Amino acid sequence: MTQKFKVGDQVQVISESRLLTKEILEIDEDGEMYRIGTSSDNRCIHIYNLAPAPALVVVPQYIADWISLKKENGDHLYIAMDKTWQCMTRKVGDWLGEKEGRYELFARA
Repeated sequence: MTQKFKVGDQVQVISESRLLTKEILEIDEDGEMYRIGTSSDNRCIHIYNLAPAPALVVVPQYIADWISLKKENGDHLYIAMDKTWQCMTRKVGDWLGEKEGRYELFARA
């Protein structure tokens, strides 16, 4: 079954050996060819070469701030998620342990 997209959807496509996320600008009448990109830089792509762009992950601002801090410090994901790590705030640790699936959500953010 082919994924149906509409104008304005974000899609992923491999172009010039890079994975790009682009917006659908126009769809031809038979729904096979899609014009993606921007008004000044666009190209036509067959539907079989498109994939839905991953959904954005939503986390509280203090979690986003913690992730940014860990990235700036050059810390690995394991360190950023380790609740026994000395500098992790209690608020971040509590959020991670509050519900099942929070570690996966954290990693995707």
